Amino acid sequence: MVDREGGDRRLFETMRVRSGGIPLLGKHVARLEASCGALGLAAPGAVAEAAAERAAVVEDDAVLRVSWDGEQLQWEVRPYRQIGAIDVWLVASDYGGYPHKVEARRVFEEAEAVAHEHGADEPLLVTSDGWVAEAARFAVAWLDGEVVRTASAALHVLPGVGLHRLLELLGRHRVGNEPGHYSARDLAGRSIVLVNAVRGIVPVRTVDGRSAPVDDRWEAWHRSFWPG
Repeated sequence: MVDREGGDRRLFETMRVRSGGIPLLGKHVARLEASCGALGLAAPGAVAEAAAERAAVVEDDAVLRVSWDGEQLQWEVRPYRQIGAIDVWLVASDYGGYPHKVEARRVFEEAEAVAHEHGADEPLLVTSDGWVAEAARFAVAWLDGEVVRTASAALHVLPGVGLHRLLELLGRHRVGNEPGHYSARDLAGRSIVLVNAVRGIVPVRTVDGRSAPVDDRWEAWHRSFWPG
């Protein structure tokens, strides 16, 4: 579970800025407000307007981060850095769910350290029951024939803004999604991606040092990931 050091009630959203706008702004605001309700925090007023104003003065692609503790909004603008395919490492952890995007992220930080020790870019957390959950900064999805599989919401994974957008695209292309409880064995031989609202759809190159296959459909979906 997330640790209890005060950061479990400070929410944050990390948003992609493109050409002076935030393509997925509505989804970010909806998630923030839903988490406020679940955690008993007051929802921030006019956060969408404040985010849009900040994005409008950014000249290049950027990342806009906002945090909220029920009383004060804090903003940060970061440069956007392009990345390529990602090497992931499966990390068994005490992951017990991360249903809200809070700043208490010890379990992810520890998993990242393990992944980096093995030369990987990103951990893929596996629960104590052996179920694939999520990466430190991404949701995970993989193709199994004509179906895209994802972790079940019953694992209390973060309701990812990027994943929500991916599911919209899959519906548009009439591709099925089957969330469930999957083990690491279910990833073998599959074309895997990591998804978030800043990077879009990012291919996984290797899992535990073993190459993962590539499917061109991911690239096609990534090209239409950003609305507008």
